[in-house]
Amino acid sequence: MEQSNIISGSDAERCGLSVVNPDTGLTSNQEQCAIMLASGVSITEVSKQINTSRTTIYRWLGSLAFQCFFNSMKLDAKNYIEGSLFGLKEKALDSIKACLESNNDAIKLKASMWIVDKISQIKVGEFEIRNALQEKSQELEKWGQEDRYKKKLAHFGLSDEEAHLLRKYFERNRKGDEGGEFDEYDDDFDDD
Repeated sequence: MEQSNIISGSDAERCGLSVVNPDTGLTSNQEQCAIMLASGVSITEVSKQINTSRTTIYRWLGSLAFQCFFNSMKLDAKNYIEGSLFGLKEKALDSIKACLESNNDAIKLKASMWIVDKISQIKVGEFEIRNALQEKSQELEKWGQEDRYKKKLAHFGLSDEEAHLLRKYFERNRKGDEGGEFDEYDDDFDDD
């Protein structure tokens, strides 16, 4: 009878081995480290709390899997903060209005300049679904994934003729496609 070299996560932990989460590619210690760093805890403090050297943490920071998880945790923290800030928007606007109505000209000027600066930083993405899908389709053409988006273009109101022209555009611009690479998408565009 052949023995298995695979042991369960709980058995590995009892033996002092690190268990890697298959979803993140990280150990629980690395995940905890990334979560703490994304929350603003210093490397020195994280090192003490998870009983790991700073050198090891710096090495982890160089790992692609760690960076991805860390970035994901930073995004979660950023989204939480942004959500919380939206709850304060009325108070913030009232404070800015009070500054604009101040008797102190310097305060009025600073508040006005701040508002103009913030407005100029607002980025507005594409708001027309047809244009957004066309841009996405062109971007994904490089990756060989455009067929899914061409079908969505038709779904979002592109006429059959426009969708057909877009399909012809992609077919003309495929370089070196002798069939095969895009065959899996052929069923998506059968003419009905």
